[in-house]
Amino acid sequence: MRGNLTAVGGPLLGTWLLTAPFVVFASSLPSNLWGDLLSAATLLAVGLYATVRVVREEPVSPAAPVLVALIGLVQVTQPFVVGSASVANRWNDVAVGVALVTLAVVEFRTDRRPDEATSDDATTPEPGRR
Repeated sequence: MRGNLTAVGGPLLGTWLLTAPFVVFASSLPSNLWGDLLSAATLLAVGLYATVRVVREEPVSPAAPVLVALIGLVQVTQPFVVGSASVANRWNDVAVGVALVTLAVVEFRTDRRPDEATSDDATTPEPGRR
């Protein structure tokens, strides 16, 4: 089913962005905390959308992985533009951003591939043809 990566990977990385500043980096909350929280909330919303579409067996819009990729690019550039409280915070954001872009590219490429023909499709003639 298309959209599984966006439905699973986006919310997992979003949850990490929500919890990491408080659990892992509690001693030095990053200056880009609000950007991380906004990105995480957006990832959770996109993941919820993709999950609902997958459960209903409907296709996920191509805009979902594009939005995930844009959030990933923001995560990669944000610590260098806004600044970060520590080196660990900076590279955490970069790693999450790279993972998001990779997830989005794989999802987008998977969604663009034509569906594999099944054995039933090959033997069933088109309507009106024999």
